[in-house]
Amino acid sequence: MSAVTPIRASKAHIRDGQQLIDGKLCTYGDAIRVGDIVKANFSRTDVSTGGGLFLLEHVHDGHVTWTGCRRMTRLPNGIALDDSGDGDWQTVGDLASRNLRVVATVEAVYRDVYRG
Repeated sequence: MSAVTPIRASKAHIRDGQQLIDGKLCTYGDAIRVGDIVKANFSRTDVSTGGGLFLLEHVHDGHVTWTGCRRMTRLPNGIALDDSGDGDWQTVGDLASRNLRVVATVEAVYRDVYRG
């Protein structure tokens, strides 16, 4: 596996709070496409019972090997995770067991609606 640019590293000034990032860093089915602008909150990294879209990084041997987005919600027995964006939900005990870490919560997705 080769290392990829972490979402946080792609914007070196990101520490916490809300930031706009390019959708190509986190495409996810129809929810986030290349060309979209994603408003992400890097201060919110807890998966809640209300669920939502979250920016993730897969870490292997200390290196980020994948970045992306997934829809998730907290359940009494773990976290429900939709891997494809098409409703193929799986429940995992925790994200660390899959070498995943949440780096931000997606608050909004902005998409060009040009109808020319």
